Order: sequence, then C-alpha cells, then structure tokens
Amino acid sequence: MVTGQLIAINLFAQNSRDRYLPFLACAGALYAISRFCTLPDASYRRPAAWVHTWGATALIATLAWNESSQPWLAAIWAVFALALAIVDRIFDIEELPYQAHMLTLLAVLRAVTFNLYTLDKWHGVDLRLITVGILVAVLYAMALWVRMPESLRHSGARHAYTWAGSGIAAWLLWSELQPISVAIGLAVFGLLLFEFGTWRQQKQLRLQAYVALGAAFARIFFVNLTAATLPGEALSPRIYTVAPIVLIFFFVWARMQSGKAAPEIGHWSAGDLIAYFGTGSVAALLYFQTPAEWIVLAWAILAVVLLGSTLLLDKEVFHQQAALLLAGIVGRGLAHNVFGGSYFVEGGWRGNAAVLSLTAAVLLAALPIAFRLHKRYAERTDLSFLSRYTALKYPEQLLFFAPIVLVSFMIAVKMEPGMVTLSWGIEGVMVIVLGLLASQRSYRITGLLLLLLCVGKIVFRDAWQLDERDRYITFIALGAALTLVSTLYGRYREIVRRLL
Repeated sequence: MVTGQLIAINLFAQNSRDRYLPFLACAGALYAISRFCTLPDASYRRPAAWVHTWGATALIATLAWNESSQPWLAAIWAVFALALAIVDRIFDIEELPYQAHMLTLLAVLRAVTFNLYTLDKWHGVDLRLITVGILVAVLYAMALWVRMPESLRHSGARHAYTWAGSGIAAWLLWSELQPISVAIGLAVFGLLLFEFGTWRQQKQLRLQAYVALGAAFARIFFVNLTAATLPGEALSPRIYTVAPIVLIFFFVWARMQSGKAAPEIGHWSAGDLIAYFGTGSVAALLYFQTPAEWIVLAWAILAVVLLGSTLLLDKEVFHQQAALLLAGIVGRGLAHNVFGGSYFVEGGWRGNAAVLSLTAAVLLAALPIAFRLHKRYAERTDLSFLSRYTALKYPEQLLFFAPIVLVSFMIAVKMEPGMVTLSWGIEGVMVIVLGLLASQRSYRITGLLLLLLCVGKIVFRDAWQLDERDRYITFIALGAALTLVSTLYGRYREIVRRLL
C-alpha cells in the first residue's frame, strides 16, 4: 500500500528532486528490511522478503522510466539488472537473479522497439550507438555473472544472453555502418566472437561467430559484389570490400586447423563450411569482376589453385570445391561461351575460341596434380560423403572430361560444317595419344568414340552434303588419322592390352 501510494503521489511532483528522492529512499528501505520484516521462524518469511525486494526493484525501474530521457532507458534498465546480478553474487539473494532476468528482457524489448531506430545525438555521437552498445556489453556480462536456476545451470541457458547480445550487435552494425561496409563489419565481429569463444572454450560463442560469418558471406551478394566503380576510383569497391572478408574466412579456417595431429579427413566440420565461404567469395568476386567471356578461364585457374592446395595441405575440402567449380566451368562454358555466343545471338557465333582453348589448356595442364592426388586418395576409405560423390578418388577423370566436353562442343558450333569432322578427328587422335602416354583406358575410349563419331558423320552427312573440295580433305584427313591410330595400336600393343 505504501509503495502504491508513493508512486501515485510522487510521479506527478513538479520538482524532479521531489520525485526521485522519495523513490530511492523507499526502495532502499524495502531492500534493507526485506530480510528482517518477519520473525526468523515465520512460515511466510521467504515470500515476504521476495515481495519487499520485488517492490524495491519495481520502484527503481519505474523511476528510471519516468525520469530518464527515452533513449537512455534501455541502458539504465540493463545496468540496473547487472547491478542486481552482482549483488546476488556477493550476498546470495535468491530472488535477485529473477529480477535481473526480467529487467534485462525489458531492456532488450525497449532497445529493439525504440533505440535501434532513434537518430538522436549526444555530444555529436549517435545515441543509438552509445545506448545499444551499453546494452550489448551488459548482455555479455550477464551471461558471465548472473546466477541461473539449479535445473538450468549446466544446460547452457545463460548463452541466451550472448545470443541476444550478438544479434543486437549485428543489428547495430547494420544500422550504423554504410551499406557497403556492413559485410566487413559482420566478418570482423564474427572473427572477434570466434577468437573469444576459442580463448574461453565457449562453443556457443563460436556458433555465433559462424552465423555472423555466414551473414557476411550472404551480404556480399546483395551489396558488395554489385557495387559500381565510381569515376576516379583506381580500385573497384568489390575488391577492397570482399578481399578482407576472404582473408578473414581463411584465417578462421586456418585457426580451426591448428593444433591437429592429423589431416581432417572423413567428416564434415565447421571449418569446411568456412572454407566454402572463402572459396565461394573468391569465385563470386571473379564472376563479377572479370569480363563475361573470360569468367571460365578465371574459374579454371582457381580450380587449379584449389587442386594444388589439396595436394599441399592434404585437405579434401579444397578438392570438393574444385570438383564443384569444374561443374560450374562446364555449365558456364556451354551456356555462355558456346551456345550463348552462337545460337542465341543473331548472326551466328560471337564467342571467343581462344578463351575456351586457354581454359581447356589450363585444366589439362593440371593433370599431373590430379594423378598425384589419385595416388594419395586411392586407398583411403574414410572419405566424406561429399568427397565420394565428387569423385575425389578419380580427380584425373574430372580434369580430363571437363575440357574435352568444352572443346568438342566448341568445335561443333564454331567450325564450318566441312571442318567439324576434321577437327573432331584431330582431337580424337590427340586424346588417344594422351591416353597411351598416361595409361588411361577412359581417355583412349573417349578418343575412339570421337573417331567413330567422325566416321558416322561422314557416312550419314558429309558424303552427301559437303562440296567436293571439303569432302576430299575430310576423307583424306580422317583416313590418315585412322591409319595413325592403327599404327599406334600395333606399336603399343602390350600397353593397349593392359589397358583393356
């Protein structure tokens, strides 16, 4: 009754001092007598103590709501909640943690409904940054110091505070930073969470770091990679905003590999996810920064770098990425460089044969790396699910068939009808020679299929539709190619027999 009367009278007092002094005095009295308001052995001693402290806390919270300016209310409630948690740590007052939880919840609700949208200044500094920053710091401190109920003490429930703090901090970065800087801010924030979580051995903080890094990765596709270079800028904003994020991804990945006695083979890990973020960012940057015709070549170079990293670091995740990137190279090459530059463009072929030829050359030049990887992984049985389905045991097959498919389709689209058969024949002979040199049965069979395709094309099309000159040239060249293949088979009969 006294508390209610105090609130009713003093909330409307004219003088600010007349309002808060009675509140503070009454609250202090309620805290002081909470443990001495009944007889020591009274059955209602505990409920009476709880009523007194809850009343005192409600008085101070109401005073803060009435006296403080609106942007500061969330910060005041949060600091008050932290003070209650610290007092409970010192004096072991069982009801104070519940009051601290309630005040913190009110502070969070106030922040997300008001503070994150305010644009007021305090001495030239955004009040949003100050007040929400205080709230975030209090949330992390509460996770460390507030006492939890016995049933939740070992469940990790206290990390509800850190999740709330990290979420609000990310929201604050979104609000305070320039749009193009948000991704970098999230990446740096994720790095800090990861380092602190590693230092404190807190799994929940590391999970929050992965979420922040994932948000940074997603953000670059909406803002950073589509940013235009302004007149006078020597360096594209795509590069100087995405490159630091890539470095952060691979730094976190490297930190996650340190201290391990053996290569991480045979299972998925958060480190693999971060490595995918890093490589995905590089591939996306190449896509947006490189001229459209040259993207496949840039990706081919990246695929070779990934294969080299697999060989050097013995990390299968990089080969998974290389295999997926090879699929992207073939898809992009066919859709844009081959068919996008021919049938879908009025006037015939508009693509650049040199680009696809260089792409095929780069991929075929990496075959020695692929053969070494095949030798390393052929006998391993503990490969991950994704590695088995990206043919990690047979990297030389992926690196062979990707350029062959591109070159074969390029020949079919670019060459004049009379030269397609001749070009396929030359390609088939070269593939057979490569198969004999590398002792690869699949290569040899591919070359033979190309030659059979040439024979079928001659019988069903070229012999009837080509002009006389082209027909003679095609027949003579294909006959020479078949004779050469026959000679090679006779000369290397033993090798061919082993390949069979």
